[in-house]
Amino acid sequence: PIDFSAFLERDKGLQKVIRYHIFKPMFYRSNLLTHTKRLLWMLEDVLPSVLEQIPHFNVARARTMILVHDDHEMYEPLGDVLFGHKLKMTLEQKAELKKNEDIARRVIAKKFPEEINGFNYLTLMQDYDNQDGSQVEEALLKYLDKFDAFGEALHELYAGNHIFARAGPNMPTDPVDSYLTVLWNFAKNYPALAPILQSANHSLFIRPPFINPHEIANSGRFHTKDNITQETGYLPYNTWKKIVLSRDNSNMLITKLE
Repeated sequence: PIDFSAFLERDKGLQKVIRYHIFKPMFYRSNLLTHTKRLLWMLEDVLPSVLEQIPHFNVARARTMILVHDDHEMYEPLGDVLFGHKLKMTLEQKAELKKNEDIARRVIAKKFPEEINGFNYLTLMQDYDNQDGSQVEEALLKYLDKFDAFGEALHELYAGNHIFARAGPNMPTDPVDSYLTVLWNFAKNYPALAPILQSANHSLFIRPPFINPHEIANSGRFHTKDNITQETGYLPYNTWKKIVLSRDNSNMLITKLE
């Protein structure tokens, strides 16, 4: 376990930042705390496959970074800027966002201890943001981050939530299509991760097939303790669910909030 006991009120701050905030309703809405927990579980699940390909992979650094990479979103003037909105930003808007995110990291870093698990807290957040595709730890965490957002959207679709079959306001396409495009092109944009993705030694690394969100939503139903473990026929979603269920005993996935 990574000890955040000196980071007072951090968990509460992460819980306040909700995911997919413009998609309403989101039946099983996540927040930053549940999101980062899932990312750590996903990382730990793929680590044996990763270490086969990249023995020098820094496990301690990656485990710590995955938990703090979104901490800057606790800075209320910033919050969670949705991926779909970033896709429509101009270069000038992206530069302004990067500037504001850097300010947010420095503000948040002043609220908490300088180090976490032997690593500089601010540097971890900055390294994650400043990656160029050549750093393997950062690249893997970015991949898992996108995959978890993909899993969240699929979870809503399989619950029959048609909101997630459509593009949100000021977004170019629906969430599933956006994340499929990112995952399909990941090895090209993040070459450090190409050996892992090409080996596909874990089902999270298999190229996810195209899926029709409207068809999934049409046949969806609310998740319950009785049906949550059932296979859906779509491997990426099944894998994401199994990882979460193996750590959380299904509460995170079946507690309907909206």
